Amino acid sequence: MDLSGYSLGTLVSILERTLQDHIHEGLRAAGCGDITRSQGIVMHMLDREGTRITAIATRARISVQSVSELVNALEKQGYLERRPDPADGRAKLVMLTAKGELAVVGATGGFDKLGNTWGRTLGPERTDEFKRSLVDLALATGMEHIR
Repeated sequence: MDLSGYSLGTLVSILERTLQDHIHEGLRAAGCGDITRSQGIVMHMLDREGTRITAIATRARISVQSVSELVNALEKQGYLERRPDPADGRAKLVMLTAKGELAVVGATGGFDKLGNTWGRTLGPERTDEFKRSLVDLALATGMEHIR
């Protein structure tokens, strides 16, 4: 199949959907297949030491109300919990539970499986070049998403 006429944005979109498929496959393999894509985005926005709902909303570019609903659902499913913020006793931090950590391991397994496939497809030199290109693009256009 000749995709040479596809725009760069379209090709990146195809790869992003492929990545999402592999993440969900990894989640299912870890027994966490009940996490929706929207819930996964919320989980992806968390820092290891916990994150306030307002920060999650800002990072995910969705409303605080939507994040609260997603966090509530993930709490009920056992993936997340709220703990007091040591810096401000009135605030809460959203944190992964042990089950949430298992989900992260599953999602990471999906990432790694796809990355290995890409590496085998491109070979070592092209993989290194691809990675350097991705770093350059992230630094040039995606600084607000780098944590």
